[in-house]
Amino acid sequence: MSDPSEYRRGKKAFTLQKIPKKRGRPPKFHSTKETNLFNYFIKHNGDIMDVNYIIRFPHHLKSPTEEGRTYLSLIDAVLYWEVNGFQGFFDDLFHLADLDHWNNWEKILESQNLMRKIPCLQDMFIYECLRIHLGIESYAQYWRILSILNPMVLLPLLKMPKFIPRDQDFSDFFHVVPLEAFETFLQGLIKEIYARKLISYRILIWDCQFMHSNASDYKSKDEKFYKDRDAGLGRHNNKFLGVGYMVSTLYAYCGDIVVPVFCMLFPANINDKTIFFDTMSYYYSQNHPKPLIILADAGPYSLKNLRLLAKNGTIGMINAPKNIKKQNIIKLSENVRLNRDFLPPNWSLEDCIKIYNLRTIIERLFSHNTLVYHARRMNVRGIDQAAKHRYMILILDLLKVLACHKLGRSDLFQTATAFSQMRKGYDAHYVQMSLINHGFKLLLP
Repeated sequence: MSDPSEYRRGKKAFTLQKIPKKRGRPPKFHSTKETNLFNYFIKHNGDIMDVNYIIRFPHHLKSPTEEGRTYLSLIDAVLYWEVNGFQGFFDDLFHLADLDHWNNWEKILESQNLMRKIPCLQDMFIYECLRIHLGIESYAQYWRILSILNPMVLLPLLKMPKFIPRDQDFSDFFHVVPLEAFETFLQGLIKEIYARKLISYRILIWDCQFMHSNASDYKSKDEKFYKDRDAGLGRHNNKFLGVGYMVSTLYAYCGDIVVPVFCMLFPANINDKTIFFDTMSYYYSQNHPKPLIILADAGPYSLKNLRLLAKNGTIGMINAPKNIKKQNIIKLSENVRLNRDFLPPNWSLEDCIKIYNLRTIIERLFSHNTLVYHARRMNVRGIDQAAKHRYMILILDLLKVLACHKLGRSDLFQTATAFSQMRKGYDAHYVQMSLINHGFKLLLP
């Protein structure tokens, strides 16, 4: 108190002081964390084609390829192209596909002297596709159905006609065959569809689907982990989902055809922002074709994800949550809001609405996995086994797309229940009755 200079400093420290205003003209743009130089170097801010051209894709006419013409008999051709309501034979999914991939892997695995006995991989693949297509959830139930019903209709497809798989055979199929075999077969089908110019990577739609693991949702007091240690406890919009995995999938929208082109699995306790970032980072690192547009719901919205897409020349149309206030947000509808900084400047509000309305297609594609295939719960544990389980579903969908293309049935592209009859079970009398009911006059005695 006796030193005047210390007294003034002490009084100033205990007295609230107003922050002096900076001299000069205030800045025109307020600099925040959301605004930096990166936003001014977005690759797609140049000339972008008109929206009407972006969403325009060719319509596939009802005309078979040369493979389809040489494969089908005259009666089959009449059934496929003249009989209304006929949706194809299940056999044609495999007769028109190259299954040497599974025979090659069978030779590779036999040379490794594995502990488990290896079943016939081609036959196991066909049996598993049939189980998924029929919507049978458990392998014990599947074996009972095969035992009661006559499996003779499958004989033309099998290498070992006397082989009927049991639960252990399916377990060996999933545990012995590596994930690489399923992944390469899936990518081979995607490349074949792309080479036939059925799809393009112009518009991709992303979303996650929860898949329940074959484990309990609860732990006992003595346990530190769930029965499936790779899985996580999933919640969505405060709804309890259970222990399982999130399937991150990219679908290519091409008008009449919507095809899965990429898939990754994550534990269900990881948030959508991280899942989307890891999925797209790995997608770009694998040198897949870079899409022009990616559509997604509000789950993966973040500036980090939008900048990742913009850095790779992709327009990210991700729905922004309603609590985003300090960003350049435009409102398309009551529940859809987009960040204008990451959209081409020449797009109008109507253009954005026209493109973003395509996002709901992925919801309908996910629905048949549970409603038709009954794949809500997997029969195995572990993230690798879960990936194989989901890859089999995507492979079955791709086989149907290729069969529809080769046989000239473009009306069945998005029909999950198509190809639900076996050729050997479709006897001559049933064929005759079908043709008569459709107005054909048969030259019969």
